[in-house]
Amino acid sequence: MDYHGLATSSPGGLQMDLLYKAVVLLILVAGNSLSAADEVPEIVTKWLQENESVNSVRGRFTIIQYDDVFHTQSYGRGEFGVLGPKHGFYRYESFDAESEDFKRRRDDDGKEYTLVEREPVHWRWSDDVLHDINDTDQTYNIFQLALLSDIAERPPQPPPFWEQF
Repeated sequence: MDYHGLATSSPGGLQMDLLYKAVVLLILVAGNSLSAADEVPEIVTKWLQENESVNSVRGRFTIIQYDDVFHTQSYGRGEFGVLGPKHGFYRYESFDAESEDFKRRRDDDGKEYTLVEREPVHWRWSDDVLHDINDTDQTYNIFQLALLSDIAERPPQPPPFWEQF
């Protein structure tokens, strides 16, 4: 995963929630294919300790996705940002990989995978609300986010009805 990040801080500046710092880090390392899942908590802990004064984080990334069933691949470019406590964005869109000479994956017979377009994604969150924005149609959906503290305080729920059979 290619990314270029910019972190800014100021003395006595507003601190980001630890949760959002961890989310940003996981976005960065997700494409690096960590071999062991137990490496992630150590990386997150170390990163949080070393970046206590970070106020905002922005970055750019490239997504390469392969579908080995239908022999397709797609490319996307995007950016993300955490601009303060409980405020950020994540978006990407497809781009023409052929014009930039990206290597195409081949199947067992040596045939190149077919390039397909990615659906664009545009999310913005503020406080505990996530906006899923469709820039093409100029529409959006709003999702209420559950905070970890809220989840911990919820009483146990009965199992879903389909598990009762």
